Amino acid sequence: MERNNGHGKSQFLGQIMLGIMNQGGKICMASLELKPSKLIARLMKQASAMNLPSKDYIRTIISRYNDNLWLFNLIGNAKSDRLLEVFKYARQRYGIDVFVIDSFMMLDIAEDDYNAQRDLWKNYVNLKSL
Repeated sequence: MERNNGHGKSQFLGQIMLGIMNQGGKICMASLELKPSKLIARLMKQASAMNLPSKDYIRTIISRYNDNLWLFNLIGNAKSDRLLEVFKYARQRYGIDVFVIDSFMMLDIAEDDYNAQRDLWKNYVNLKSL
């Protein structure tokens, strides 16, 4: 399995997430490659467009996005069933409307197991109907 690190995919995803939150969307993210503290630091840089935003600016950003971002705290391989349970809970409890998995390659589904991928996708899409 080839991993394409360092091409900016996660950073691009961060910009999309900030755009969604700016429009009032609520996101639950499973970043299986970054610790929540690193992910938040990256989002702070992106939201502020600064390498080192001031503490006051960080507080302002946090207050703006505080109710719009939930993180699934797991680094490494994740069980897809467990992740769907967490997403389902987030949808029902907090009204989350966007679910993000970064990276799909870190799930317990083989790269060539298309049936399992399809089943996960169907369950993922059905979260919107809850």
